[in-house]
Amino acid sequence: MRVPNTVQTERDLQNVLDNLYEESKKGKSFTGILELINNEQTIVTAVHNIKSNKGSMTSGVDGKTINFYLQLPKEQLLGAVRTSLLNYNPKPVKRKFIPKRNGKKRPLGIPTILDRIIQECIRIVIEPILEARFFSHSYGFRPYRATGHAVARVVSIIHKQRFWCIEGDIKGFFDNVNHRLLIQKLERLGIIDKRVLAIIKKMLKARVLDGTESHFPSAGTPQGGVLSPLLANAYLNDFDWTISRMYDTNKAILEASSVANGRRALRGKGIEPVFLTRYADDWIIQTTTKEVSSRLSHWLTKYFKHKLKLELSDEKTLLTDCTSRPVEFLGYCISGELRRRTPSKPITKIVGKAYPSPKRVLEQKRDLIKQANKLLDQDEHLRAIHIERMNAKIVGIAEYWRQSIAKKILCKLDRALDVTLFKVFKKAYGDNYRMQKVRICNLANRPNRHKFDNDGNPVTRIDKSWAVKIEDQWIGVTKAAITPIKYCTKFNPILTPFSGAGRMAYAKSSNGRRFPISRPALYDDTTLASSLSGKRGIYNFEYMMNREYAFNQTLLKGAHSCPACRALLVKGYRNCHHKNSKLPMDKINKVLNLIWLCSECHLLVENGITEGLELTKNHRAKIEKLRTIKFGSNVGDLLI
Repeated sequence: MRVPNTVQTERDLQNVLDNLYEESKKGKSFTGILELINNEQTIVTAVHNIKSNKGSMTSGVDGKTINFYLQLPKEQLLGAVRTSLLNYNPKPVKRKFIPKRNGKKRPLGIPTILDRIIQECIRIVIEPILEARFFSHSYGFRPYRATGHAVARVVSIIHKQRFWCIEGDIKGFFDNVNHRLLIQKLERLGIIDKRVLAIIKKMLKARVLDGTESHFPSAGTPQGGVLSPLLANAYLNDFDWTISRMYDTNKAILEASSVANGRRALRGKGIEPVFLTRYADDWIIQTTTKEVSSRLSHWLTKYFKHKLKLELSDEKTLLTDCTSRPVEFLGYCISGELRRRTPSKPITKIVGKAYPSPKRVLEQKRDLIKQANKLLDQDEHLRAIHIERMNAKIVGIAEYWRQSIAKKILCKLDRALDVTLFKVFKKAYGDNYRMQKVRICNLANRPNRHKFDNDGNPVTRIDKSWAVKIEDQWIGVTKAAITPIKYCTKFNPILTPFSGAGRMAYAKSSNGRRFPISRPALYDDTTLASSLSGKRGIYNFEYMMNREYAFNQTLLKGAHSCPACRALLVKGYRNCHHKNSKLPMDKINKVLNLIWLCSECHLLVENGITEGLELTKNHRAKIEKLRTIKFGSNVGDLLI
């Protein structure tokens, strides 16, 4: 099947990706992929995805960050990407090492921003094709999936009395992916456009600069590359389905009148249950007996060596009875334990339980204590800033562990941190240190966390927290234990970004906070004319891209309306306005500094309110505030 390339808007692009997903599920292969990769909307979407990532400010070997490309004129950036794609020759990849928890270092390969944009363009187009054929219980680096889904799957299988586990560990997986096999697997998954496969080959073999030394890799996918996680899942997809066909998707089950009848037939043949859960290169296989797990482990060693050209670690590939020792998976300890007796369920049985790994929690506690001790050498304002940095870590820790049995562990974490903060504040404030401990509900920072419960009601917590006072407001250290526990649930297969029903279900599951809104195609002659004027050079690619996102912010009750007067924003009578025209080039075209106004309100902001003009109190206040921001120097107060 040839990929259609009639894409004019972001909505068109989404429709094409949805169609690729549906056709790929039918087993079709695709040509003409490069033309869609080269499409303007694909490139614009790729640039937005790259710039929204924190890594966009990390430069490659050419020293350029995303800001360099955002300041280019639109046609110049599009031309640079298309020219590079036509005769692709990737720049060297910068090697950087980051520490791992075990004391070793993980090598990262950092491509240049232009190469990252090209990789993102390819990922956007081929992801729906691959997603349609991926194993349903592979959870790493896939949209709408999280670690909690993988943990829930393992726990649910323990509920079914499958206690023996194979904890898998692949030696240096990302550094040992065989390039030839990977390309073959992509072809079998439906990517048969030879031009795209040739580009991917060159990406994999891009020269690596490690300090003053350089080399061309013969194997592996660079960790840090945009495309690497998707390619890693494609490489292990055959392994997923091989294990799945042993039992989960065995032919006998698929052809039976029901799953129960199919499993009964397999039991009659002496075939034991085997279930795989994979998250990137971490995986667990669960079965019923030690004999089955031992036999399967020996077979897997040969399978990885001969079929995937990889090795399993003998030391870290373990056979475990989870009723006697917890299985460690994605930072969690998962064990089979007797269910707690209740009046409604007096009969107990073994069930799966997940809780935070004590080793991981200990590492996190030590890090927080180290951060808390740094408060001693700072003044009041710097302490407030540092407290918020600590809060970000505390919330991140609590949000990760909240999916398991973690309340007691989070309370212990709070107590350990409280002891350290007691010593720090006593040294810093002397005899007045007690004044620095206030009730959580009186803190001004993170109000949604400290002042309201899950139902939106004000809290009256007696819990106290250490805080500093800035301009009559208390900025305090949050508590991990006030994060509500919400146990992880199994993944809903309907959730996918490549169908309208899947996106709607995802938005519903997140209370509408993540419902995607397509960027509209804006072709206002006045805007295009002003962009050609080159005034201060501010009408660059970033402006042309972000004005579309700013336009979506004017959506009110299904219609785009002027934020000042509520008049409809129709073509020819709307203008994109820079709130603060004195900002530097790298900030002036951010979405926060752009606002769409009707033509009349735009003139009032630019020229002022004429004497005798009748405006409502609210309308006048908004115009005056925009004029204050435009002609003032208050960079922070940009929202009206």
